[in-house]
Amino acid sequence: MQSFRRALLGLRLAIIGATQEGAAVRTVQALQSTPELTDAVPLVQHYGIASRPHPGCRAITATVGGEQSPVTIAIATNDGRYHLTLAEGEVALHTDQGDHVWLRRGKIEVLSVTEVDVIAPVVNITATTSVTITSPMTTMTGDLMVDGNISDQAGAHGNLGALRTAYDAHEHPIVNIETGGATISTGLTDHLV
Repeated sequence: MQSFRRALLGLRLAIIGATQEGAAVRTVQALQSTPELTDAVPLVQHYGIASRPHPGCRAITATVGGEQSPVTIAIATNDGRYHLTLAEGEVALHTDQGDHVWLRRGKIEVLSVTEVDVIAPVVNITATTSVTITSPMTTMTGDLMVDGNISDQAGAHGNLGALRTAYDAHEHPIVNIETGGATISTGLTDHLV
């Protein structure tokens, strides 16, 4: 019990000052509640999760290693200036600019104030009902391969397969022929689309 109390005495609330990117670990300047300014405090974070807090962010620091060689580390940070209101059970990654990946109740929301890049050799999207893209312009490079039909204007003009069949089978009458009034057709086109 006494070692637990001693460990709690090593925890302090601090305000982050400058931050530094290092080769092995990110460090922060921590103004602790004593008040004591400590430079090069390692910011310990979960594997795969990285953040670089702004000056003024709150942190919890822990002094570990005992009386012989105490080391202070920052173990948690929170900045109320950049806050999302989450429902119970929700999780979000977010920046100070408003970008976020939000695991909401029943859906995932990705928001960027400028741009989202998905980079991979192969990207697969599987939707069991539909995919909707809402954009004034959609641009693609490369070829487009579609197994099903392609429709324009929400299907108002049919689909490209039906339009291709109608085009390939159409004929034009030749008018002003003086052979007894019969109409002669040009026949099917030689070019199938």
